[in-house]
Amino acid sequence: MGKIITLYHANKEENLAHAEDRPESIPYSSDYHGWLGQGVYFWEDPLRCRQWKSDRFYSAMIEATIDLDDIVDLMSMNPETISFVAAMEKTLCAGKFKTINDRSKQLFQLDADIINRSRVSTLRSGLRGPFYLSGPIASNGNLYKDYHAQIVLWDCSILRKVRLIKDSVSVPGDHSSFQAG
Repeated sequence: MGKIITLYHANKEENLAHAEDRPESIPYSSDYHGWLGQGVYFWEDPLRCRQWKSDRFYSAMIEATIDLDDIVDLMSMNPETISFVAAMEKTLCAGKFKTINDRSKQLFQLDADIINRSRVSTLRSGLRGPFYLSGPIASNGNLYKDYHAQIVLWDCSILRKVRLIKDSVSVPGDHSSFQAG
């Protein structure tokens, strides 16, 4: 067993109604070109998830745990990650893509296409990657104010300890209570 991490996901309440008993019932994102391609998206930071919930007018949020050994972790240089990165590079070189990335518009369609095509190269159930959306704090620097990890799962059956976060339930790391949107 590897490192266990806690994840958060926001969605419509009806889409999460059975998540505690059947995590595989959580629907994939409708956006084929999400940051990490097709799948179900999670945050490690409950406050970022809460903000996403609010921005999208979602009505529910879940908390769950996963074992990082079950996913490709682009923030760790293990053999599985090295192999997956090589598969992505090979996919990029071999493919003719009509999509583009445009950081200014938060569009990462080319990245998503590469991941969608490369994921057949792994037996893992998802992908974790680092993101930042703003410019650097210092000109040409590598410090950003909004780094975060994003996780996409292709198979939600790996989720453990899934719980629906109800109204007025405290979310770890948050100093207020959760309020449904």
